[in-house]
Amino acid sequence: MFGVGAAAVFTGTTVAMLAFYRGAERDRVMGWRSTATSVGGLVWPLLGGVLGGLTWHATFAVYLIGLPLALLAVWSLPDTTERPRDAQAAGMIGMLRRRPALLGWYGLWIVIAVQMYVLAIFLPQRLAQIGIRAPVLVSLYAVVGAAITTSLVGLVYGRLRARLSYAALLRTALTTALAGFLIYATVTQPVVLLLAPALFGIGNGILFPVATVLVDQAAGADYRSRAASLSGTAIFAGQFLSPLLFGPLIEATSTTTGFLVAGAVSAILLAVVLARRIGADTEDDAGHRGEAQQDAEVGVSRDTT
Repeated sequence: MFGVGAAAVFTGTTVAMLAFYRGAERDRVMGWRSTATSVGGLVWPLLGGVLGGLTWHATFAVYLIGLPLALLAVWSLPDTTERPRDAQAAGMIGMLRRRPALLGWYGLWIVIAVQMYVLAIFLPQRLAQIGIRAPVLVSLYAVVGAAITTSLVGLVYGRLRARLSYAALLRTALTTALAGFLIYATVTQPVVLLLAPALFGIGNGILFPVATVLVDQAAGADYRSRAASLSGTAIFAGQFLSPLLFGPLIEATSTTTGFLVAGAVSAILLAVVLARRIGADTEDDAGHRGEAQQDAEVGVSRDTT
C-alpha cells in the first residue's frame, strides 16, 4: 500500500511541475525539486530517530502529515481532469513505439539507479577497509556530503541552465559521477575522499532535473503522465537490480573492483552522450536562444531610443 502511494506522489508531483511551468521557470522549479528531495533525505532519519526515542508509534505516525498536505493539494491545485486522448489510450507499448527515444532514457534511469545503490549498499564496506567504521563518519560520506551538495546545486540549477545546454549539463553530471567512483575506488586518504560525495551531489543535482525534462520532451504532452510514471518504474527497478548485479561481483572480487566497474559504466554513458549528441538542440534550447535574442533586440531598441 505504501508503494502505491509513493508511486502516485512521485508521478503526480512530476507531471504537475512539468505541466504548470515552462522555460526558465520550469528549470528553477526542477532544481528546487532536487533540493527538496535531498533535504528530505537528510531530515527523515533525524526526525525518525527523535520520534523513535519517544515511542515506536510516533515514527509511523509521522505519515499523518499526508492528510493536511492532501487537503492543501485539493484546495490549491487546479482541476486538470481531461477526457482520455487517442495517444493516452494507446497504452505503454503504443507509446514506446511512437516515442522510441524513451527506451534510451529509461535505460539511463535504470543504470543511474543501479549506480546510486552501489554507493548506498557497498560504500560502508569500502570505508571500513580504510579504517572508517564509526556510523557517524559513514553517514557523513554516504548521505550528508552528497545531500548537502545536491541541495546547493538544486538552488542554483536555474542559473546553470540559463548558461548551459542540456547536453553540456548531462555531460557534466556523468563526468562527476565517473570522477566520484574513481576516487572511491583508488583514494585512501579520508579528507581527500570527501571529494567523492561532493562530486556525486553535483551530478545528482544536475542529472535529475535534466533527465526529467528531456523525458518529457521525448514523450510530448499527450504521453506526459505515462512517461513520468514509467520513469519511476525505471528508477525503482534499478534500485532493485543493484545488489543483484554488483553483490556477486564485489563478493567475488572487492569493493574497489565494484566501484571501478561502476566508473567504467559512467564512462560508457558519457561516451554515448558525446557520440550521439544527446540533449543537444532541444526545443527548450531553441526557446532559450529565442528569449536571449529578444532580450538583445530590446536592449538595442532601448539604446537607440
